Amino acid sequence: MHPTRDITHTHYTLHYDRPGDDTLVVRLAGSWKLEDGLPATTELQQQLEVTPRVRRISFDTHDLTAWDSGLLTFVREVVEQSTSRQMVVDQRGLPAGVQRLLALAAAVPEQEAARRRGARLPWLDGIGTAVLSGWQGAWDILGFIGETVLAGLRLMAGQARFRRVDLALFLQQCGAQALGIVTLVSFLMGLILAFVGAVQLRQFGAQIYVADLVGLAITREMGAMMTGVIY
Repeated sequence: MHPTRDITHTHYTLHYDRPGDDTLVVRLAGSWKLEDGLPATTELQQQLEVTPRVRRISFDTHDLTAWDSGLLTFVREVVEQSTSRQMVVDQRGLPAGVQRLLALAAAVPEQEAARRRGARLPWLDGIGTAVLSGWQGAWDILGFIGETVLAGLRLMAGQARFRRVDLALFLQQCGAQALGIVTLVSFLMGLILAFVGAVQLRQFGAQIYVADLVGLAITREMGAMMTGVIY
């Protein structure tokens, strides 16, 4: 047996063993989760460079206590590196859940367009594209404002064309029928503001102003905004 160097952490342990000349065993122990700060696979690359006769990689996870997608990412990188070196990867030592996820990842090929990025434009082309985009946006805003002003003038002059029945229907939908949802949203927003405001104002001993905060915020700001969003 040819032992190799360990990587020991507070939560996990990574160890490489060589029970044979052509086999490298990756031993994983402890908790392998993202919040534990898992290691990269650079150590494996160094082991493969030092021992070029390795043709097979296996795993030992008997002492593994917990794992999540961090372990899956580490094992996936090991498999990809081993496959690029034309090595055989034995996954039987991995947890059953990791084996199923690896099989699922291998069954769905990666699309070429997933990593394709648009060609970077030269700096002069980028400036021209930004200017044209800004000009088009400004022109659209001016057009909207102009159409709104003209519609208002036609309405004041009595030349606006619309169905009075539709106007009455819209007023009903935006008025009486919307009272329930507007009241519910305003009530929930008031609860959120009261909770957040109480936590912050408690630091200054000003909890008495929570009611004023909620009343002013809902009446002046959030009430009008949420009503406009719902409509």
